Order: sequence, then structure tokens, then C-alpha cells
Amino acid sequence: MEIIVNKQVYKFEDRLTIEQWQAVMQYDFMIPMNWPTIINKVTGVPLKLLIKGSQDTLELGAAIIVQMCNARQETKITPMDRLSFGEFIDLDSWIAMGTQNHLKDMGGILAPNSKYADEVLWAIEQWSNYRMWIFRQYAGLFDLDEQDETEPDPDVMPDPTSVARNWYKIIVDLANDDVLRLDDITELPLIKALNFMALRKEKQLEENMRIMEQNAKLKTPR
Repeated sequence: MEIIVNKQVYKFEDRLTIEQWQAVMQYDFMIPMNWPTIINKVTGVPLKLLIKGSQDTLELGAAIIVQMCNARQETKITPMDRLSFGEFIDLDSWIAMGTQNHLKDMGGILAPNSKYADEVLWAIEQWSNYRMWIFRQYAGLFDLDEQDETEPDPDVMPDPTSVARNWYKIIVDLANDDVLRLDDITELPLIKALNFMALRKEKQLEENMRIMEQNAKLKTPR
């Protein structure tokens, strides 16, 4: 599709680049006053000319861009079983803070050879499925149940940075509070790190149970 303004032709490309997608996703498509800016980010049509455009034309342009934003294209991605502990944490933190702010970062891990948003978005969907599988496999480690996975509390406003903070606490704990070991922890293979965490938590629960049983015996009258 093309837009002709003052005999100057501006093209709608078939696909959005990662940078274009991130740029337009900063705006609310439901607000008509944003349409000129959104179209400008994709086509390069001068904003001052777009502002003079008809409502119908701007609405059509915005609708086309919405379709492009929602497009998905299969591509070659990083095998999920090769993700490091740190890469998984980064992806989990970025998706909590907003894909619109971190699409390029996530693409650098999941689809490093992709420059188009539809490919990176497809890669993120594959990772999201893998992420859910990981959390189900290690439900005991993360203290998750079926409700946690499917029904978030609608009355609780999530803090976008809380996921990153919680992961950082885990990394510091695994490093025994040694800042020089933080990189060693994040570079571990994901499954290796999770298996270690699960075993350590199991041992801790067993130790807590043993202490509780000892305390119960001490309190039992003779």
C-alpha cells in the first residue's frame, strides 16, 4: 500500500522492523489523536501533513498498522534447551516489564538473526510456552499451583520490576552473597540451575521438618 502526499509516494512496507514495532507500541491505538504519529513512525510521512489528513484515511492507516503489529512469522530461533539461567531470567524480567520496551532485547536472545518484529514475536510465543512448561515442571520450587498459573488476582496491580528483583535475590543467594560469583551463576545451563535449586529446597524442607519433629518431642510431657 502507498500513501501519496503532494505527489510524494510513501510506502507501507509489508512488515514492521523491530524498531518500528517498538516505536508504535508506545502509543494507544484507541486514541485517534495518536494515529498521525503512529503512521509517521511507519511510513515517514511528515507529521504536519498527516495531521491535516481525513479521519477515515488516518483510521485506515492505523488499522493496517495494527494488523502488522499482530502479525507472526515463523523463524529460526535459539533452542530452548540451550538457554542459560541468566538468559531465562532476562526474558522473564523483560516480558514482565513490557514487550513493547524490550522486543529488541528479547530478540537478541531468542532470534538473534531476525530484524522483523513478526519473527521476534513468534519466537517470544514459543518461549512463553516453554516458560509455562518450566514453571509447571518446577511448580514446587516456585510454590505454584494451578490457580497461580491460570488465574492472577485481578485486584493486585503487578509491579513490573518485582520479577527482576526477585530473580536477582535468587542469584545472590546461589552465589552465597559473593558478587564475584554472580556471572558464574547466570551462565549456568537453565535446567542445571533449576535442578540444583529444587534439590536444595527439598533438603531445606526436610531439615525444617526434622527440627519441627524435635521441637514437638521436647514439648511432649513425660
